[in-house]
Amino acid sequence: MIGKLGSLDFWRVVYRSFFFQSTWNYERMMNLGYCFCLLPFVKRVALDEEGRKKIVLRNMRFFNSNPYLSSFLVGVSLNFEEKNFNSKTGVDFKKLERLKRRLSESLAVIGDQLLWARILPLTAFIGFTVSFIWGILGPVLFFLIFNFVQIYVRFKGVVLGYREGENAVRKLDFKKFNKIAEYLFGFGAFLSGFVFVMIPVSQSYKNMPELIVFALSAVVMFFFLRLKITVPVSLVVLIFAGIFTGAIIY
Repeated sequence: MIGKLGSLDFWRVVYRSFFFQSTWNYERMMNLGYCFCLLPFVKRVALDEEGRKKIVLRNMRFFNSNPYLSSFLVGVSLNFEEKNFNSKTGVDFKKLERLKRRLSESLAVIGDQLLWARILPLTAFIGFTVSFIWGILGPVLFFLIFNFVQIYVRFKGVVLGYREGENAVRKLDFKKFNKIAEYLFGFGAFLSGFVFVMIPVSQSYKNMPELIVFALSAVVMFFFLRLKITVPVSLVVLIFAGIFTGAIIY
């Protein structure tokens, strides 16, 4: 019987997940990267060569999904493999294949819409905006924010998939993902409009009042979106609020 995977083992899997797309192939897409993520588990269980081959071959089938959310299915595979070695009767790996086939498509859509079509351009735009105020800090901020999000998603996916196993699908709230995507789209629309206001006056951001107003505007816009107030109405309110605040400050 093998023990539970520790935090270091999970981080090893997460580290390997960065190489998901380094071995694309036309026949089975991301299968090599997927199998590569499981190797820390294979090495840890101290099996003979034949046993290791079985694990590797079992996970070399066709696989294609979003590289960030694929860690969720890697965690599920770890759960199945561990149960297989701890059980006298083994587990049904056909169930795992069905789960991988169905969820890989859904996770691909969610990951592409949420991380590549929302979070990536949004964080890049935040970095672009900040660069007008603090220069090089903008690209640095973009790098830190986006990588914090994607590393968190990778680690959370592995842990959740490993802990829940075949029941992990019940933990996925697809409606919640759609709501997050809508909020990010609204905030991105607000930020893209606001930056065109900031560009002409970027050289005047030497004092704190403008920065305070900008921060408060972002917070207010966030709550407007939570209250489902449309972006045009929110922008109009913020513009008049900015005019009023400017009149008070100056």
